[in-house]
Amino acid sequence: MAGNLHHAALRSVSLHFMRNLAGALAAPFVGWFLYRHSAIHYETFRSQISVTNPALNAKMSELAGHLMASGLTASEAKKSAASTLLVEVKKSALLGAYQNLFTILLVLGIVMLLASFGKALTGKGRSLVQKEQAPKAQSAQDPVPVLALPQPSAEPIGR
Repeated sequence: MAGNLHHAALRSVSLHFMRNLAGALAAPFVGWFLYRHSAIHYETFRSQISVTNPALNAKMSELAGHLMASGLTASEAKKSAASTLLVEVKKSALLGAYQNLFTILLVLGIVMLLASFGKALTGKGRSLVQKEQAPKAQSAQDPVPVLALPQPSAEPIGR
């Protein structure tokens, strides 16, 4: 990216274009990742639900008992308890997918932060504009340039 100062605006435009392009390409990938992982988590939770699971049966009976106490019939309470359990399973699956995405983005952010510190400490980063070269200091051994004065001609004056 370093180069002539007069072309810095073009380099800046290309840099921002690439950054926006990367963001636009990352959005569908993140959406696909969330969809895929939430579906995997949901199916994992759903496979653990069975009629023979005593903990699940106890929770469903407790929830149905609370719903029947609030005035619902036994069949309506069982349906409401099942739908409530399904909503909780979906919520848990989505939160698991978000947690996986957060972990990946956290690791990526830490890597970028460490790389940024590394570039700053080593001075290996690329600048948009090159630094101007400072003139070299003359040492004592370098000859000092002498101005050339016009030499008088060998001809006598006045002839």
